[in-house]
Amino acid sequence: MIKINKVIKAQRTKLGLTQDKLAAYLDITKPTISKWENGSLMPDIQLLPKLAKLFNMSVDELLDYQDVLTKEDATHLCQQLS
Repeated sequence: MIKINKVIKAQRTKLGLTQDKLAAYLDITKPTISKWENGSLMPDIQLLPKLAKLFNMSVDELLDYQDVLTKEDATHLCQQLS
């Protein structure tokens, strides 16, 4: 399960950026950032490298990618498949 919304909010806060400042940097609107952070919208794939660079992390880290499924993710996947 992708948790990019939590990563974006945590990294933005860590850098001391407001939603307005992050939106201006990415040339998008503040409501878009808000929707990313509350999980109702995913960032455009073209913005991922720029976000990752700003946050000094890889795109995989930004997406919270892990090679191994967590117990929660495995349970969620099983529920979707059944």
